[in-house]
This record gives sequence, structure tokens and C-alpha cells, in this order.
Amino acid sequence: MRAHATTRARPVARPALGRAALLPLPVPTSMPGPAPSTPRRGVPRERLQHPLSVYDAPLEVAA
Repeated sequence: MRAHATTRARPVARPALGRAALLPLPVPTSMPGPAPSTPRRGVPRERLQHPLSVYDAPLEVAA
């Protein structure tokens, strides 16, 4: 008979003790539905960058 050196318990008996302490899984009451879909925003039609000529305007005024 094999026994643990510190606890002197038989390793064969340990899973049975642990299994007795476990709780059963809860019974699902209903399946969760899909997440609500939110309307997706598309890419705006206006330009996201300004033209490079904007950088030339302050230089022309200062000169």
C-alpha cells in the first residue's frame, strides 16, 4: 500500500475526497441569444486629410 510521505494518505483515495467536495454544474435555464448588432458607420465621404497646399498658404503670407 502506497502512502504520501507527509500526509500519510493513500493517493488512490484523494480523488474520491475531492470529487465529494465538488458541486454539480448549474442547469442552463436558457441559451443566450446573439449579441445585438449595432449599425456600423462607414467611411465618411469627406476627405480625412487636407490638401498639401494648406501648408504653402502661411509661407506665402509671411513672404
